[in-house]
Amino acid sequence: MNLKYDVVVVGAGVAGCLASYKLAKTGFKVALLERKPEDRIGEKVCGDGIGSYHFKNIGLEEPRVGIEATCLFKGIKVYAPNEEDFIIVHGEGYALNRYVFGQKLLKMALDAGVELYDQVYANKPIVKESWVRGVNALEKGSLIEFYAKAIVDASGAIPAIRLKLPEEWWVSEKVRHEDYVICYREILELDNEVDSDYAAVFLSSKIAPGGYWWLFPKGGNVVNVGLGLQWKSGAPNPKRQYDEHIRSRFKVVKVVHGGGGIAPSRRSISCMVWNGFISVGDSVCTTNPIHGGGIGSGMLSAKLAAETLE
Repeated sequence: MNLKYDVVVVGAGVAGCLASYKLAKTGFKVALLERKPEDRIGEKVCGDGIGSYHFKNIGLEEPRVGIEATCLFKGIKVYAPNEEDFIIVHGEGYALNRYVFGQKLLKMALDAGVELYDQVYANKPIVKESWVRGVNALEKGSLIEFYAKAIVDASGAIPAIRLKLPEEWWVSEKVRHEDYVICYREILELDNEVDSDYAAVFLSSKIAPGGYWWLFPKGGNVVNVGLGLQWKSGAPNPKRQYDEHIRSRFKVVKVVHGGGGIAPSRRSISCMVWNGFISVGDSVCTTNPIHGGGIGSGMLSAKLAAETLE
């Protein structure tokens, strides 16, 4: 089956949904491909924190505390390895309800006219001469070919399309394992309330070599706790590090959710565009290389990509 659109966006994370929304609002016919079912879009293992200034930069309504966000921080405390000395980085930020926020962005896209293809696996690009003309995708074993004037790859840290472009194209630059962090985090209900004024980051080469561990309050007695460490040969297992060094610090009533993942932690790749192709978000390492936060910068890259295509 062959389908034609103005733009095909691969990946319905925050960057993919926002790019789709802005393109559709402009009047383009947009297809959004996502391997998850629609009701799971927005699920993501993440620290859930984002600075409020991102919403101003993007021109997006700030999340509502109690709905798309669980609390509002005054700043972040960055602790030295002794876990006693710290500095405060001032600046408001939100602890997002990642799922609700993702579903909100998806609804915005759908209301703008985006056509969602969920449970569809983008397989490889369709390349003709030096142009990306479309995407091959699989739906329940059946091949679908999506053709478009432009393809946007927003498929995440291990990009589904960008890395399958011809190696001689600068946009297909590969990222070293050492330029990723591997993470594990849990959302916990504790037997005591936690001060929600500040998020906390702990620097420790013993617990999280090449990264840090964090404690991000989510309001009341709920916290997001995890660690990220550099992905390299001989690196310890992040879950084992979490279980050994972090989990025992808390009196846990319930583990709401646990899981792991990877995130780039380096400068953005040198070239993000090619003929008929733009890549955004984690797929081109738009995360902040200092702290690894990627939600706001991913959405900013999506906004700029949509404006460029327009």
